[in-house]
Amino acid sequence: MRQACAAQHSEQLTALGVSSGAPPAGPIVFHKTAGYERSKRAVEVLKRAVDKKNRGGASAVFRELTAEPSGLIVNLLERLGTSSSEVCTQLDAVDGLLQHSPSGSSDELSSFTEVFVPAPPHEVWALLADPDMMTRWEPSVGTVALTGDPAESPTSVGSTWVIHARETYTDGKPIRVKGGPGASM
Repeated sequence: MRQACAAQHSEQLTALGVSSGAPPAGPIVFHKTAGYERSKRAVEVLKRAVDKKNRGGASAVFRELTAEPSGLIVNLLERLGTSSSEVCTQLDAVDGLLQHSPSGSSDELSSFTEVFVPAPPHEVWALLADPDMMTRWEPSVGTVALTGDPAESPTSVGSTWVIHARETYTDGKPIRVKGGPGASM
């Protein structure tokens, strides 16, 4: 996808008579940096992804991006040898599998989240299958522990992970919670 983006941007700039070398690809760091502003058009795409029929997850955002009038995503998918309808068909097939049903006592907190991981599926699975790796891909997580039988696989059906929020920022400064130390989040 990154190569398709670079090729498309290069062709668009060339069509305008602009020639400049693109900066080299590096790690995706937007989640570690600040100062980004969403355009009105981007906000509208996100709003449509979270309406009465959409829950706002990655699938809904993708579907809205393919309908976005600039055609950027549709063109990029064509460069990758696929189409938005082909990807949406695949999403339809897996969307039903993504239902989250919390288990355990009623005093447990449970949540569902979707995260984009810029890696091949086998690398993503390696991250998901190891609870300790969650701290690398979810910035709000401080520690993760598997409850129950230690011999049980962390990816067994019904396995439960206990997650504790980070207490410090990456620079070591404490994360302050409204209400001070010991306040509930």
